[in-house]
Amino acid sequence: MNENYIAELSIIVKGIKSDGQAYEDLFTSIKKSINPTFKKIKAYGNIGDRKNDGFEPDSGTYYQVFAPEDIEKNRTVVKAVSKLEEDFDGLKTHWGKTEPIKHFKYVVNDKQKGCPAPVEQKLIELRAKHTNITFSSYTLDDLVSDFNSLTLDKKHSIVGFIPSFDNLTTISIPAISNTIEHLKKIVGDSVKPDETFDQEELHSKIEFNNLGSDIAELIEKSETQSYLIEDYFTNNQNKKLKTLVRDCLNYIYEEEKGNNHSFDKLTGPSSFFSILNKLSPDSSKDSMNASLLLISYFFISCDIYEKPTII
Repeated sequence: MNENYIAELSIIVKGIKSDGQAYEDLFTSIKKSINPTFKKIKAYGNIGDRKNDGFEPDSGTYYQVFAPEDIEKNRTVVKAVSKLEEDFDGLKTHWGKTEPIKHFKYVVNDKQKGCPAPVEQKLIELRAKHTNITFSSYTLDDLVSDFNSLTLDKKHSIVGFIPSFDNLTTISIPAISNTIEHLKKIVGDSVKPDETFDQEELHSKIEFNNLGSDIAELIEKSETQSYLIEDYFTNNQNKKLKTLVRDCLNYIYEEEKGNNHSFDKLTGPSSFFSILNKLSPDSSKDSMNASLLLISYFFISCDIYEKPTII
């Protein structure tokens, strides 16, 4: 199991799911991990950050972040262009004399859909107008590339525990209980599907859902501890708990699948980790492994994900 591969899936999911301040915080954490001299600028009262979300004084590189919920909307693109010009003008006014601006990067969370053409055109215009400064966009793909350059320890500090074959130690009952309680809180009183599924051959199902060999390895390793889940449900006084947990997990899966805002980019392995991150109460080893065990248990019983279609 390649932990770096799993870490990359995790950061892609975090990036696609993050908007506004959450994305800015994610960007800042990665930049700070790469370059300790990177300085994040905190907005101050009605003065704000004076059009500077962060900069690297050693290279004269300044960043301004734009992370809308949906980058493809026409009015969002118009706003992105106007914000770009307005932010650079403000940056030049407030910071240009203090620390020379050599590079300006417009950080756009494009959800891996590509930076809008009008934004790139505006950057070209600014480049022609200010020939002593380089201008460029910085998309989610660039963020992922910077993240991939980090050591595994630093990646852990940003995305939390990274599940892998070697890290699947014996999972504690309290961790399972905590994860189930967290799952119930996520779903709340939402209407849940109550469909039952037939047992299907595991590898066929993994292949049908495009999950890949790494996810197969995690599921198969988790399956060796499925007795913990069976014992937990058997010993619990609420005899309907297993059905409730199944329905809650299925609800989360259907919700992710139906989320057109992002699911087109969360297919295969990424969708698996999107659900895992949502289910886990926190990013600790115990919580992530317990969440992985629950997903694997109900995946194998065909209560979540799609059954292979036999033609």
